[in-house]
Parts: sequence; C-alpha cells; structure tokens
Amino acid sequence: MLHHQDLGTVAVYYFSWTVGVSLEDHIASFDLVYGQWGEEDGERNKRSLISLVYYTRDGVPNVSVIDAGERLEKVADLAGSALSRNEVIGTPLAKNVFAMFDAIYVQDMRLAELRV
Repeated sequence: MLHHQDLGTVAVYYFSWTVGVSLEDHIASFDLVYGQWGEEDGERNKRSLISLVYYTRDGVPNVSVIDAGERLEKVADLAGSALSRNEVIGTPLAKNVFAMFDAIYVQDMRLAELRV
C-alpha cells in the first residue's frame, strides 16, 4: 500500500501480525519503505527501510522504532538500505515516520482488530 503527500508517493508500508492473538503476547511489525519513488534507474537506492513494532503492555499501546537491518531482505527489491533505530530517533525523519504510522493505523480499516 502506498502513502501519498502533496509531492507524490513517499512510502510503501507493510503491517503484519498474528490474527486473533493479543498484542500483549505477540507484537505487530510495521515496515516502511521511505524515500524517492519514480521510474528512473537506481530509485531503489534512494529509499530506506524503517521498521517499527507495535505492542501493548498492561493494556497500554506502544510503538517503537527498531533496527531494520534484519528485515531488509524482505523488501530488497524496493529499498537500498535499512536504517537503525539511532538513525531515526531524534531526527526530523522520526516526526514523519510516527505521523505516517498514526495515519495508517487510524485509516487502514484492515487494522481495526489491533485498535485498543
């Protein structure tokens, strides 16, 4: 699925979880391929994978950026690099990443089961 801004497509996301299992017991994974999209050669190298996990503890929902390196193989045809947690947290990119997560979480009706 694609996320659009006024400037065009900025990301593709993948959300995966175990249906019917509590987020207390099993986290949901959110992978965001973020960057420049287009038809030019080498566009893949202008995009990075950013990974987050979504879970609950004591009924409280949490989302956290994790190192994306181990997940890059799943989207290697779309992203040229994977960002670590430290490359996202505390940067201007973090604000965009969390805003996209929030928008997707609220608007993608397929995720209704996850909403606490």
